[in-house]
Amino acid sequence: MLPAYAGLISSVGLGFLMETEYLLPLTIMALVLAVGTLAFRASRRRGYGPFAVGLVAAALLFAGKFVLDSNVAMYAGVVALIGASIWNSWPKKPTTSVPSAPDGTLLQIGSIKKEK
Repeated sequence: MLPAYAGLISSVGLGFLMETEYLLPLTIMALVLAVGTLAFRASRRRGYGPFAVGLVAAALLFAGKFVLDSNVAMYAGVVALIGASIWNSWPKKPTTSVPSAPDGTLLQIGSIKKEK
């Protein structure tokens, strides 16, 4: 995977980004952006669950890449961050209720006539 990543970056003239001194700040900025989007309006979406999973995933990805040098930890963080993003973007089920009569039968909206 690293040779493919290096080839892609080098083909557009950005080979210098593969050095740790540039890769570390870029990774931090990308992770802050990703987790920040999970936090943005979290209470209106799926709550703070995806944000919490995203925080743990970002920490695992960062530690796996730069601290532990573990591919397993890094890829687990990537998968968890993608999962948190999918969870956050999954649409909620509509919570609209259908009006019903007291006996439990359904009423068609507009069919109820007002008495004078």
